[in-house]
Amino acid sequence: MNKIITSMIVFSFVFSLGLSIVSAEENTATTTNVAPATTTRPVPMRVEAERRKTIRDTYQDKLNILREKYQENKNELKSTTTNASSTSIKKLNKERMEERKNLIQERLDEQRKEKVRVQAEKIAETFKKTLEKIKELAEKVSDRITTMEAKGFDMSKPKELMKQVPVAIADAEKAIEKMKTSLTEILTSNNPKEAFEGAKPLAQEAKDAVKKAHKSLVDVVIAIKGSVKMPRGTATTTPSTATTTATTTNQN
Repeated sequence: MNKIITSMIVFSFVFSLGLSIVSAEENTATTTNVAPATTTRPVPMRVEAERRKTIRDTYQDKLNILREKYQENKNELKSTTTNASSTSIKKLNKERMEERKNLIQERLDEQRKEKVRVQAEKIAETFKKTLEKIKELAEKVSDRITTMEAKGFDMSKPKELMKQVPVAIADAEKAIEKMKTSLTEILTSNNPKEAFEGAKPLAQEAKDAVKKAHKSLVDVVIAIKGSVKMPRGTATTTPSTATTTATTTNQN
């Protein structure tokens, strides 16, 4: 029993630390230097490198198309008149610069969305790992209830509270999936900043659900500890003693 209580205390500390890290990550998700969550497994460098390469390649392809378009317009302008006016050339250059500016902005938006996506995946992974720990501890606590009940301790209250644990865990899992699904839809927005702001409430909802699942298990452990402190058979021994005393008195 002491081992389980100790595990819960240690887990509570680690859980609080993990959620603090998640909160810090949420506040810094739109900055350039994002501190990785220490409780999550980092995304392989090869995968991140491939994602960045995809963004660069897409940008380069569009840039090449823009250059070809500019050259075609320039050749067409030359074929129309032998001595193209400087005004026409300036107009062509201005259009080219404007298109390139839009292309660069598009690339920056994609990079911001990628950062938001990576950050959200880290948060979701943190929540999922925390839930796995809660599930493991829930199994141990359930076994402990069975053991203590076999030894004669009254485990009615812990057993009743234990029914709420799987429900809370299921609710937390749904909240995490909801966050991930909604985030995918939000990231189709043309405004990455608004996308992240829209994802914040969903992340908070998932975090609250995970904390609720954790608390439900802590309540069970506290109930077990309280039940173990009560002497075994207390409820049945007292009435029996009273009956024996009363019988002896009547005989006298």
